[in-house]
Amino acid sequence: MWATIGEIALVSWLVIASGVIVVTYIRRSRANGRSGHTGTGHLAAVKGRYAPTPLPEWATDDQDPDSESDDRR
Repeated sequence: MWATIGEIALVSWLVIASGVIVVTYIRRSRANGRSGHTGTGHLAAVKGRYAPTPLPEWATDDQDPDSESDDRR
């Protein structure tokens, strides 16, 4: 009986201690600005991990390339 109670107490203590260590590591790494994720996709650009690609010239052009004349209606 005492062995069973001891085993349960030991396993419980190990689980709780492991959880505390993991939570402490995560909090400290976030506080220091380190993130375990080093993604390079769209989400990484949104989070500011690298600069977005500048727009090409044709994207900011005001003229419509398909229209022949702006005066025609």
